[in-house]
Amino acid sequence: MKKTNRTAPESWSFRIDLPLAFILGAVLYLTVYIALGFAKYGMTAPYFYAGVDDFSEYAGVLDDTYHDWDERVGALNTDHIIGSAATRLLGVERVVTAFCYLLTHHVAKAMNLRLLLCFALTGVSAFVVLRVISLRRFYAFAGGLLYGLAPYIFYRHVEHICLSAAYFVPLGLLLCWWAYTSDGTYLKPGKGFFRDPRNIVTLIACALIPNNGVGYYPFFVCFFLATTFFLIILRECRSGEGAKHAILAALRVLLIQVGIIALFLIIAVMPYLLQLRTMGGNVLTSREYWDLEGYSLKITLMFLPISSHGIPVLGEIIKDYYVNMPLVNENASEYLGICGILGLLTCMCYLMRVPMGAGRRETVPVAEAEKDSETKKAAPKKRVVQAAGTEDAMYEKIAHFTSASVLMGLLFFTVGGAVSFLFFVLKLYYLRGFNRISIYMLFLCILALMNFLQKWEGTVLRKGNARKHKVFLGCVCALVLVSALEQIPTTGAPVNLTANKTAYESDASFVGQMEKILGEGAMVYQLPYHGYPEGVGKVNDMENYHLLAGYMHSKTLRWSFGEIKGTEEDEWCMKTASLLDPAITGYASVSQLTHSRESTGEMIVENLPSGKGSGESEEDADADRKDGDSEEDTGDDADADDDAGSDENADSADAAKDGDADETDDADQIYMIVDGRITVAGTAGEEWKEEVDDATAGTREFLEEVRGAGFTGLYIDSRAYTERQLRYLLRALNRELGGPRLISNNRNLYFYDLRP
Repeated sequence: MKKTNRTAPESWSFRIDLPLAFILGAVLYLTVYIALGFAKYGMTAPYFYAGVDDFSEYAGVLDDTYHDWDERVGALNTDHIIGSAATRLLGVERVVTAFCYLLTHHVAKAMNLRLLLCFALTGVSAFVVLRVISLRRFYAFAGGLLYGLAPYIFYRHVEHICLSAAYFVPLGLLLCWWAYTSDGTYLKPGKGFFRDPRNIVTLIACALIPNNGVGYYPFFVCFFLATTFFLIILRECRSGEGAKHAILAALRVLLIQVGIIALFLIIAVMPYLLQLRTMGGNVLTSREYWDLEGYSLKITLMFLPISSHGIPVLGEIIKDYYVNMPLVNENASEYLGICGILGLLTCMCYLMRVPMGAGRRETVPVAEAEKDSETKKAAPKKRVVQAAGTEDAMYEKIAHFTSASVLMGLLFFTVGGAVSFLFFVLKLYYLRGFNRISIYMLFLCILALMNFLQKWEGTVLRKGNARKHKVFLGCVCALVLVSALEQIPTTGAPVNLTANKTAYESDASFVGQMEKILGEGAMVYQLPYHGYPEGVGKVNDMENYHLLAGYMHSKTLRWSFGEIKGTEEDEWCMKTASLLDPAITGYASVSQLTHSRESTGEMIVENLPSGKGSGESEEDADADRKDGDSEEDTGDDADADDDAGSDENADSADAAKDGDADETDDADQIYMIVDGRITVAGTAGEEWKEEVDDATAGTREFLEEVRGAGFTGLYIDSRAYTERQLRYLLRALNRELGGPRLISNNRNLYFYDLRP
């Protein structure tokens, strides 16, 4: 019987490789579906519901489907600017999001499906690229599995889902590989241009890459393309004759690739820039010079797991490092996993033993070059071709390409690296987050390791020992399986889906009640004022995008939040909110700070309200409430039960409903929703009236301004206020409005009907 060569290259076959890709995608989807808890809690519970960038992403589901962001956010403006320039670089994600929503017709389900697809599509993309690079199916499948379960994606999840969607990362590096191994015909203009599948794929890829990764991924691809060109120059300088033609061909490839990427970047951003020129506003969100270093790569974090996996010693190391070492932030997502770390070490070992001339080209005579040329044009004197198609030659090419690329990434993007210094000199501090290149480094490391293991298997086979070969394959399978399982975090990424579902459904129910009361097209003013995008950051317990809950859960109402910072409408919202006396809201100082971030990376926060979420302990808060030195707190013991919307108000609501409410002026009553009906939640005492008279001088003016602009509803997120501030604010509004006014039974959200 004729023996087959198990180490021979396996050519791409749609009949075999496409089913394998589908199987890999299904395995990744089901694995993550179980690991993230969806198998237990279902898809209706949002995986992440924290009011940070995840709320912006949830709102984007509606924006991408209904296309009504312009009409319902930043309600004063009828011709709204959407987000920032970076949000225009998400064309592919917008299509995927719309597809997920059309399948589910549910915001949380759509985002959960999109998250699961990030893992599956990223793994499938890695598998296809590894096969094209000439890895055999076994190692390509293993590499795709590892890359699809990248800790980077688990860490980013929904909050940075535009970065979790890393399915074009392998494709970008494939462009670099084709440039590195070019035989002189790649991207060469001529009649046979579209006969080369690489050219067609390159054009499509260069059009898609700018619409993925919110500007970071196109930048990283261009960096690695430039790195590849540099490697070709070093290689050709050692190759002697024909080097000039090879370098010029490589330069042509670089200019075409980068040029197309830049062109589609401009096309994506241009409509926004043109609209911005006529309407005003901020081009990008606030960034600081400090960010260039603060969010760069940290090599230590590439080796440090995100979760402890139940190992106490490892847990203590991670905790101590996070607490005591500087510049630990989102760069915790850099962790490479066991196989990724081994791949990184493989690259470093290779560089220490092989000179930069590795993988040098071979040349062929002119006559032979003309013989196999696809075009009728005269061939150059010397033409670059791939090194002999032997296993060892391909191993050397892949090893040199991956090792040199990883080294350049470390030199340029680590803390104190060349890119951060260059951007500092050029004052290009808008693009920070250089740690995000770690997802590219991970693919290169996996490719390096799989390439090494494939060569090692060939060495074992050449020795003719079948038993050792089986043991070797068993060890590889065990290594890949253990590494894949280890990459799934046991802490950190998994969240409380039950709590998320409860909060999500509560917010949806509350906003639904508002829609029924106000009617279609009504405008709702939102308190507190918060800049968009990226205001002053977290204020007490309210995050940057908590106010997007209104838009997220409604289909007919219009909302004040979402007006772009720097526009006239945004200035009006800020000034109107500042009419409320800071003694009540404590928020006027936040309004003043919104447009005055310091370039040092620090903000002046002396005047920000303290309380929930600000580091004040419960004991301190209780002591503060009982402190007799505060004139505002005098006599508040009788008012402690007046916190509208809390469960503790049930008894007082019943008492008021039985008769107390009839003897009290409507302006002194506080209301709540119980089973969709308005009931009295409590009655305010006489002792607080004089305090409110002194502290709410601007409340009437605020309401007149809001009503005059056409707003018929007032929405309050209580997480931004301390308990005392919220109590006085609600009392002041009750007194000025008079009559029954609606207040939510949700602890976080409150609503007033401002109609006469």
